[in-house]
Amino acid sequence: MLTRFQVLRDATPTLTYVPDTIYISKNDKTGWSINVAIAETCRPTKACAEYCYGLGGRIVMDAALRRQAENARFFAEQPTWRIRNQAEDIVHIVSRSQPFLRMFGVGDLQPGSVEFIAWMARYARVRRPGFRIWVATRQLELAAKLPDSPNLHVMMSLDSTTPAKNVERCKTLLKRGRTWFAAYVRRAEDETVPSWVSVVFEEHKWGGRRAQREPEPRACPATVLGGADHSGACVRCQYCFDDKARMAGPALIQLRRHA
Repeated sequence: MLTRFQVLRDATPTLTYVPDTIYISKNDKTGWSINVAIAETCRPTKACAEYCYGLGGRIVMDAALRRQAENARFFAEQPTWRIRNQAEDIVHIVSRSQPFLRMFGVGDLQPGSVEFIAWMARYARVRRPGFRIWVATRQLELAAKLPDSPNLHVMMSLDSTTPAKNVERCKTLLKRGRTWFAAYVRRAEDETVPSWVSVVFEEHKWGGRRAQREPEPRACPATVLGGADHSGACVRCQYCFDDKARMAGPALIQLRRHA
């Protein structure tokens, strides 16, 4: 029987053209994000290939998969000057309505998106100083090529099946500063999460379905029962793209403290 990841890979279209622009997505939880094709950019862990929320729901509809494939093709094929122009344009477009951009709602880094993110961070520091970029990645070799910038927050994702060499690579990258941090997807209540992980995502499904258990104290409030409302959760919380918020302690504890 085919796995969800294999079904997604087979459903992702193969394009015969190179798009001129990037498509910006929007969802209830994270707001504006740039998504790329999982099948073309991700190297999922054994567990991620089972639990990833990008394997179901509206995000796997044909139109969504085509947009993701177009963005991946843009980053793979467009020249540097066009990638940089798009980065500048998107800073202005997104910053009109929210102060951050999520990279990636689904998908992961490519050499072209590393260039895009690096240029966006550099440009935004001058033209939109309050604008921040939040990168979620498992591609740590590529993540290492991103610049250190106060407006660029790199969230390195782990789970219980992450290879040991990637865990060590993550720990090394954490030394680069406060805008680099680790996240962990917790699938069972008896999993032990490393002490140096900043945020824990309790396994949850598309449509805002929460984990049905007592949460880890560092849990993302939008993934647990009795936590934050799913709609607009990231805009309100900002924990993953604000190093001062992370220094103040786990988001769930902060939320309960002020409830």
